[in-house]
Amino acid sequence: MSQHDMNIANADGATFRADLNSALQAIAENNSGATEPSTTFSYQWWADTTTGILKIRNAANSAWIVVMLLSTGGMIVGADIASGAALPVLDDGHFNDVTGTTGITSIDALGIGSIKYLQFDGILTVTHHATNLVLPSGNNITTVAGQILVFYEYAAGDWRLISNSIPASTSGGGVENLLINGSMRVADRGTSFTAASAIVNNDDTYLMNNWILLSDGNDIVDVTQQTAGGVNGEDDYIRLDIETSAKKFGIFQPIENKDILNVIDATQKVSLSFECQVSNATRLSDIRAVVVAWDSTSDTITSDIISAWGAEGSNPTLVANWTAENVAADLSVTTSWVKYTIEDIAIDTASTTNIGVFIYQNNVATASATGDFLEITNVLLQEGSTASDYPYISMQAEKTRAERCLEVLNKDATTNGMYIIGQSIATNSTEMFIQYKTEKRVAPSVSMSAAADFDVLGATGTPIAVSSLTFSLISNLSCRATAGTAGSLVAGNATILRDTSTGVSRIWISAEL
Repeated sequence: MSQHDMNIANADGATFRADLNSALQAIAENNSGATEPSTTFSYQWWADTTTGILKIRNAANSAWIVVMLLSTGGMIVGADIASGAALPVLDDGHFNDVTGTTGITSIDALGIGSIKYLQFDGILTVTHHATNLVLPSGNNITTVAGQILVFYEYAAGDWRLISNSIPASTSGGGVENLLINGSMRVADRGTSFTAASAIVNNDDTYLMNNWILLSDGNDIVDVTQQTAGGVNGEDDYIRLDIETSAKKFGIFQPIENKDILNVIDATQKVSLSFECQVSNATRLSDIRAVVVAWDSTSDTITSDIISAWGAEGSNPTLVANWTAENVAADLSVTTSWVKYTIEDIAIDTASTTNIGVFIYQNNVATASATGDFLEITNVLLQEGSTASDYPYISMQAEKTRAERCLEVLNKDATTNGMYIIGQSIATNSTEMFIQYKTEKRVAPSVSMSAAADFDVLGATGTPIAVSSLTFSLISNLSCRATAGTAGSLVAGNATILRDTSTGVSRIWISAEL
């Protein structure tokens, strides 16, 4: 080990030579020693024998920059960093542990070109920022214990993620939603449900895709899909508009057994989150949410989960075989969009085969008034103890997931819309083959609005009124439709089943739970 002040003083020949040799030895041995050289210079090397780290002096000659471990040439592990909104990264090494669970929205400047390896000791959210903290695809990342993120400082305080030890499918924006249509974007049955609509707003009725309206009576709330003014000004959401005051109501979605096999284990946890607002926080003062478990035959559930709605402030009583997995409590919902979370929920009911999510209004004593409303969107049920940001899913992907349970022909109310090509089997009957867009969960139930809503076009192109329409040979892939008429068909000729000029015809292919 050798150090030198790099100042060769005037001296006699032997002394001068010895001093010069000492300086050359210090250079050759990178100023090795247990303490830093007494005299320092910009870009000077120092082999720190106390820490076993090779260091170099910075350009300003104000601090040492760690380079590598002397023993292996490997990276330097620095001190732990406590998580914070602005993460205070350290210059004591390449690799640091991040402790705590406070979310990170930026990283302090360290120096352009710096690379920092961060290992996270717990669960927190790293939030994307377009210029300060750039994450792939703009998706936030929810970390797990042991996860390593590698960042590069592209510009001063502008850090870019260059590596993630856990793929996006299991962290951050790639989180999987166990629910279907949590964003309320798919509304194949229609966008408005009232006492006067084709599908009425009765208790225990599927309205928005995969969501069941539950209410203390019929026509308690009108239900509509809203497409503007949501969380970000443009998100879709569901509105529950009160028609009968002082009544409880909510929305419920049961989940297919095949989609929850990973979580029906007491050792696993789920987390629920959603965004919500009310028109009047006094009259709609008690909004709650609960994850429920079904412990009977899989996928053969009781959809009306409420046995008794109960009094103000009391949670509803569930019917047999449904059990609440968390204690539902007042979430203090306001008149502004807020994200609400219920985390670390254990699915510990014995013999659970299905689970579901129920979000509801629980106050009756402070009477809500006609015109008051509850709005909900971005409902996320995910595996894990901590709720993530709502994951992006394309409209097509969401639509395909929803169509596994429900497909509606002529859902857009197209006047004279073409339905299905078939062939006459008699002068008064024609058969058609319906191939579903998406394979259904099980063999569905197939129904229609009314036979009188349909025409058949034969070889002449003249509309022929349909007197009956039946469905048979129903599988999870297809079915047969048989349309009856008063006559005027030619056996063997091609036909087309279509809407009349009213635009009210529908065919519902439903495999919902």
